Amino acid sequence: MIIPETPEHLDAVRQLTIEAFAASPFGHNGEADLIDAIREQCAHTLSLVAIEEDRIVGHILFSPAEIHTLDANGVGPTVSGPDVLGPNMLGMGLAPMSVHPSHQRRGIGAMLVKEGLRRLDELGNRFTIVAGHPEYYPRFGFRPAQEFSVSHGFQGMPQDVFFLRPGPSQDDEFSGGRAHYHSVFGPQHEGS
Repeated sequence: MIIPETPEHLDAVRQLTIEAFAASPFGHNGEADLIDAIREQCAHTLSLVAIEEDRIVGHILFSPAEIHTLDANGVGPTVSGPDVLGPNMLGMGLAPMSVHPSHQRRGIGAMLVKEGLRRLDELGNRFTIVAGHPEYYPRFGFRPAQEFSVSHGFQGMPQDVFFLRPGPSQDDEFSGGRAHYHSVFGPQHEGS
């Protein structure tokens, strides 16, 4: 069963996230702290949990993101932040997602992604971005962000693990830009 996260779930989600990322080659060991920071600093998030036998076995979090559009010279706006409007497109970023190690490879992550995207589509979300496995996210309608001439700004992370999924009827809206997660995710597009 996939339901919205409630305050009663917070401790269990934190423990789940720590356990899920402890042995993972993906992400880093600060995911639980990242979730706490997102909760504290982002007013508009979508956080869902997967429950089996009264136990939280999965969690997914979507938080505000932007695509700063570029002009013909490849220059974007000089001001950023979750409240900046104008040439920036507002959407959501998927991160992090975790499934308890004992429940992985059973479709729980896929159910979380599908339900989250369904809810975002109903809300009119313009796009969702994610950094992840190239063989996993395309099944949910994500395409390489490079197809839209959109890049991420995380140093050391290859562009080919960065994906974008346009919201309903948004396919033609993308003409290039720089994607920005909320500032709690760390430095992005430094020096560019």
